[in-house]
Amino acid sequence: MKNNLLYQEGSGACLYPQYTTAPAHGNNLFYAPRGRVGVAVLAGEVVSDPQWERVPRGPFGAGFARPKPDSPALGSAEKLSTVFATDFHSIPRSARWDIGAIQGF
Repeated sequence: MKNNLLYQEGSGACLYPQYTTAPAHGNNLFYAPRGRVGVAVLAGEVVSDPQWERVPRGPFGAGFARPKPDSPALGSAEKLSTVFATDFHSIPRSARWDIGAIQGF
């Protein structure tokens, strides 16, 4: 699991490990203002407010999760161009990949 932005609005964890081992993960951004991350934060991962333009509420929509210009998600992802090369909106990823579904600025 790489390059994800995990947002926990409630009191739970962003990520729950199955059984006794955590899933393989890297280059993710975790944000749980009232909860916890739930797994060890590895090198290349960030625990921070993602600085979205709009905070998602209810069903996920295309206008959610776009990072602001000062977001720590910008340029922090691992390039996965051998797997895919576009974001949620089919916009090509730039030379610097961003964490999350939406390529930023």
